[in-house]
Amino acid sequence: MTLEKAKSALPARQQGVAILAITIILLLVATIATLMVGRIGLFEQKIVGTDVRSKEVYAAATGGLEAGVKWFEDNFSDLAFEDIGSVVVLDEADLPPTAEMNADDYGVAISYELRSYNEADVDAGPTIVRVIATATAENDSHISKTVSVDVMIGKVPGLFGNSPMVSDDDPAVFQGPPVMVEGCMSGVTGNPDIYPHEDLGIAIGTTQGTVGCIDEGHFDLHGGTKQALSPQMSIAKAVFGVDIPEGDPDLKYVKDEDAVKAKLLKEEAKYPDRVYVVDAGYPRYEGQPTWNGNNWHNSLGSEDAPVILYFDRAMGCPKVNGGPVVHGLVYFAANDCASHGWGGGEIHGTVAFRGDMVKHTANANIYGKSIDFGGGGDDEGDDDETITIDEGDFPGAPVNKFAEIPGSWRDF
Repeated sequence: MTLEKAKSALPARQQGVAILAITIILLLVATIATLMVGRIGLFEQKIVGTDVRSKEVYAAATGGLEAGVKWFEDNFSDLAFEDIGSVVVLDEADLPPTAEMNADDYGVAISYELRSYNEADVDAGPTIVRVIATATAENDSHISKTVSVDVMIGKVPGLFGNSPMVSDDDPAVFQGPPVMVEGCMSGVTGNPDIYPHEDLGIAIGTTQGTVGCIDEGHFDLHGGTKQALSPQMSIAKAVFGVDIPEGDPDLKYVKDEDAVKAKLLKEEAKYPDRVYVVDAGYPRYEGQPTWNGNNWHNSLGSEDAPVILYFDRAMGCPKVNGGPVVHGLVYFAANDCASHGWGGGEIHGTVAFRGDMVKHTANANIYGKSIDFGGGGDDEGDDDETITIDEGDFPGAPVNKFAEIPGSWRDF
């Protein structure tokens, strides 16, 4: 047998086993790597999704908090706090509109927690309430966010004195001294009486004069004080919020009173039995009492339905005599009032004189009273006739002021 034949008779030797093993190993590594990359990608996607969802819930909670603060400012007097630390949680039906909107995708709960307590009376001092908003994703209930802020409520007093000028929250209530003058007072004779408002204790107030220039003469102040307003302002601004910028004092006076009269004429058209603008065209509406162009003899208003009686500057300062009783605000636009001859006139509320008040005589009686323009009225079936001067805001009335306390924001 030849050598070649002997070699061909041996079994064939296998080749490529190492390559197969290496290929399997590489495939296994690639598979593991692919699974790891997919797992990391899925995990990151979940993180991103959760982060986006969390931001959405945080935005919903913040929006709910803003709506809750605004809603609280408008409705806080209706919330029943019992003691410090008590919490009021609103029912779904009571949620502020923004929270209701957010609740389509997120459950938003608004609650109010009393932090400081003054017998629920903001007149007694500032009250602090924590407004809390919690948002929860409806389909991911584990994603939730709570934010809160502390709000301080305080009442800013009205024109005169440090005491609040009204005892409730209604900005339609005007409360000033029984007699308000823009400048000074002199020449008072006879036997007139001023009865100060029991809350203010002030009988006469001046908006641009000084206490020293108020010579009450024969006025019996019945224990009331005299006070000057600081900072000073025109009586048109003090009573009606009208202040027309003008360098010329005489022209400013005319523009101020034109603006006041225009405002009151609009109110008179709506409430002819509550607002009376006495000028050359008065009376303008059926049922308004007549006037002879000289003295005012007509009784007007009541404690429940006070009036505004405005005498245009062209009418001078008519005498309120003959025994009329007027409940409300009586305003004389003439800038120098020789108001003598007030025989038996009786005012319950405030009498305001533009400029100086001189020569007041006879036996008038002026009683300082709160003037609530928010109700009453003589229309049949109408027990809510509100005089809405500048949306009901008289500058003389105090208002509740709300302020978020710096540093009280919490989002954890």
